[in-house]
Amino acid sequence: MIVEQSRPSLAGGSWRKQHLARRSAAGPVDRALWYIESNLASVITLEDVVGFAGVSRLHLLRAFNAVTGYPLMRYVRARRLGEAEAFKMGGQVASVDPPRFADSERLLIAGLAERYDARDRLATAGQWQRFASYLGNIAGQVGRIAYGTSYYTDEDGNMEYLSGVQVSDFSSVPRNFGLLCVSARYCAVFFHRGHVSTIRATWIAIWNQWLPGSGHEVADAPFFERYGESFDPRTGNGGAEIWVPIVPGAGARLIAAPAR
Repeated sequence: MIVEQSRPSLAGGSWRKQHLARRSAAGPVDRALWYIESNLASVITLEDVVGFAGVSRLHLLRAFNAVTGYPLMRYVRARRLGEAEAFKMGGQVASVDPPRFADSERLLIAGLAERYDARDRLATAGQWQRFASYLGNIAGQVGRIAYGTSYYTDEDGNMEYLSGVQVSDFSSVPRNFGLLCVSARYCAVFFHRGHVSTIRATWIAIWNQWLPGSGHEVADAPFFERYGESFDPRTGNGGAEIWVPIVPGAGARLIAAPAR
């Protein structure tokens, strides 16, 4: 379980002891939240939060957004303006089975593309329902696997999300489709067993628990959800694989939050 946050005392040695205890026991989003809440009265820079969290800038930006629904620096501004309550991690219980590792192939993906802000991720379920009528009717479609791909994520947490299929080329796909070429990468592959609407919990476990303790680093590349033939886009059932591109052995091994 992830450690629940509480606002710490900033008094001298007491703060230092809490600092060291929190940093060794919690996941990177826990550490980032604790640092922000501890320093709201001071200048907070992205570099300071990243340094305290102990993971790469890319990792923390994606993880913080996935867990809290806020882009990191927007959360800081909202807390200072009183527009957001402190985010508590105690109820965010999530777990994930150990991944397998595989090389993804180069993919040409075509489908419906939408841009979402950080607080509107559940809208992707409606996007899948709209895409269902296209499945099996796309010129050049390869196989029956569908892909949900997140890309072009900016520092404000906005992202492009593509619900699509692999195609042999882009020449004959509908004009309203988004197009994405995903390069071959080495990936950690996780399986999400539940309804598609609960996939965020699996992402939380990957970003805040598994990846920080794995010794690997997330690669700066699109990550994708892979929906097999058992997945029904009309109902959202059937499970999915999550493919996370990694750089093996490039990350510092951190101690994840202990179970309670």
